[in-house]
Amino acid sequence: MGHEGSMRESIVQLLLFIAIVSATALAVGTMVSQSGTVADSIDDQSDRRVAALETDVTIVNDPQVDPYDPAAAGGDGGVVVYVKNVGDATLQPGSLEVLLNGTYADDANATVSSTDRWRSGTTLRVTIPGDPGPGSHRVLVRIDGAEARYTFERT
Repeated sequence: MGHEGSMRESIVQLLLFIAIVSATALAVGTMVSQSGTVADSIDDQSDRRVAALETDVTIVNDPQVDPYDPAAAGGDGGVVVYVKNVGDATLQPGSLEVLLNGTYADDANATVSSTDRWRSGTTLRVTIPGDPGPGSHRVLVRIDGAEARYTFERT
């Protein structure tokens, strides 16, 4: 029986050893996958920061000219602003956020006048449908962390 007791003890030790190795492998696998997730997140953040550094826009409207065009927006009238890409990156016009007097203009239409892409140095025509009426108005455009503001008066 003494030999049988040491065999049981050896089997218990072997099972404990296997359990410890399995738990360690599971922990290492979890740490490796978490490290990969963190590395991907850092890569995404650095890509966004590079894009933000390469992105810059400015509104190039003539301040002496009323940006409201009664013939814009298919004849319904609208505010027209010209946004120039003065950064290094080619931008997606569909990513442009437009606000008029602090309200998102979801129905704003953005078109590149000279090419199909909004490359550095090209100007985007943005039409915000509707007549904002008389008074002081503000337009804000924002894309990839860059933004430009334009204030105008309607009489």
